[in-house]
Amino acid sequence: MVSDAMEHFVKSCRFGKYLALNAVQQIVRRFGMSISSPVVVVGGGIVGASIAHYLASMGQDGVVLLEKDSIGSGATGSSGALIRMHYTNPYDAALALKSLHIFENWKDTIGGDSGFRKTGFLAVADKSNAVRL
Repeated sequence: MVSDAMEHFVKSCRFGKYLALNAVQQIVRRFGMSISSPVVVVGGGIVGASIAHYLASMGQDGVVLLEKDSIGSGATGSSGALIRMHYTNPYDAALALKSLHIFENWKDTIGGDSGFRKTGFLAVADKSNAVRL
């Protein structure tokens, strides 16, 4: 489900083709793309895809997303897809809260189904670690 949502996300961003970093020359010849672009975003995880999406949605043409493997195949695709709001760093907490709005409104903001469902969260700890929760 997450990979389908990421694929739809990428297709909705007007990137054209996305490139494998280790095969740029072959893809340039195969698809007739130029190596130069006004904007090149390196990394097709959630951060890179998000940056490319918002640049394209704000009207930037020619956004190219470079990924060495497939979109979302690195840390983003390996995550437990946990969306949490408890962070000690106030900047991470603010970013998480803003991203929650995106996940809740994915269909209108990005398009398609992200697979996001509010299910709750349970943290289990023994007595010695309970204070740190």
